[in-house]
Parts: sequence; C-alpha cells; structure tokens
Amino acid sequence: MLGAILGDTVGSIYEFDNIKTTDFPLFSERSEFTDDSVMCFAVADWLLRDEHHTHKELEASMVRFAYDYPNPLGGDSDTLACITGSIAEAYYQEIPEVSEKRKNKYFPFLFRKIKKQ
Repeated sequence: MLGAILGDTVGSIYEFDNIKTTDFPLFSERSEFTDDSVMCFAVADWLLRDEHHTHKELEASMVRFAYDYPNPLGGDSDTLACITGSIAEAYYQEIPEVSEKRKNKYFPFLFRKIKKQ
C-alpha cells in the first residue's frame, strides 16, 4: 500500500501535464496526495478495523474517508503512478525508506490517523 501512496504522490504533479520520460524528480514542492491515497488509507482502515472484512464495512470506510478528505482530486497520471508504485512494491518486496519529514509534509494527518490504530 505504501508503494501505491508514494506513486500517487509522485504522479500528482503531472496531472493534466503528462510527461513521457523516466528522468524526473520524485518529489517537488507541488507534490501532494490525491483521491487514490485517500482510498488506500480507507482500505487500510477497513483491514485494521473489520475482523470479518465485509463489503459493507469496506464501503463504510471508503465513504467515511471520502467525506473526511473530499478535496484531493486526481486523474490519469497519479492513478497510473499509484498502480505502478503498488506493482513495484510487490515485485521488489520493499520500497526505499521514506523519511519522516516527507511523510509529514505530503500526507501528515492520514499517516498519523492510520498509525494510531
């Protein structure tokens, strides 16, 4: 999941201004989480809270997170980066360490909310 969230954040600055190169900075001052990250956190919340993993509770978690964090909207670039990040994490079995400074800058309240649980 962390790979998906990082990919989403990396891809956020290329929304509506796609690039076709592999030579680009991973983070910039404009990097931010989008709706894809919010839904990843909703799934994590569901996995931690619902012992039976029911569809009803998954939907409730997604609705709750969408209601609590309605502003981040994305498009194709962040979604593709989100998917790529999650595949890379599964393939490589790890992702580079993300510094606490970056975690706190790009998605502070979401990490803290999930971390508490």
